Amino acid sequence: MNQKTRSLALLAAVAMVFVMVASSLFVIHNAIHECDGECCQICQQIELCTTHSETFAVAVITAAFTMAMVWVSRCRAEGPETIFVPGSLVTLKVKLSN
Repeated sequence: MNQKTRSLALLAAVAMVFVMVASSLFVIHNAIHECDGECCQICQQIELCTTHSETFAVAVITAAFTMAMVWVSRCRAEGPETIFVPGSLVTLKVKLSN
């Protein structure tokens, strides 16, 4: 990844965290309000915030599951001995002379 891509990824992550925190604070602040009935704008905004939070949670879970599956497939392709066992002195061709 180059520097520009990393900066954009960091900016997107910070923006997403800001949106999640702001929507959570909005829901907490307006959880108990004087509801106008069926067309209450605050209730609609609270429903929108919770829908976005649920969608974000599903996206994070899906991304974590996908990354885990990629890691498992790489471990199987390379073999467990190359992933979990560090090289020995013989495989690293280290000469032990005194």
